[in-house]
Amino acid sequence: MDTRTPAIDVAAAINDIRSNMPETYQAIKAKADQIGSEAYALVRRGIKGEPNCFYAMEGGRVVGHPFNLPGLPGNIASLVLQFGCRHMVWWRLPKEVADGAH
Repeated sequence: MDTRTPAIDVAAAINDIRSNMPETYQAIKAKADQIGSEAYALVRRGIKGEPNCFYAMEGGRVVGHPFNLPGLPGNIASLVLQFGCRHMVWWRLPKEVADGAH
């Protein structure tokens, strides 16, 4: 039995975002305006399965990898259920914020 994880087609996932997730695509472009090409690197890392980089939901589609920070998944699930949402995009915090420098 083959137990290897199949390779993820990053280009196909990015094309899916462009074609079917317009709010998410706009959020990615806006983040790139703020932090530069690191935004695109975070998207690719999330698509490849790295947690705590990038995760988005829109129109029934999910792209990226969930965040596994303590308490975060439950808090977000509560907010989604309480308020509903058309789309949500999560980004990794900048290193200086994550380390408590700000």
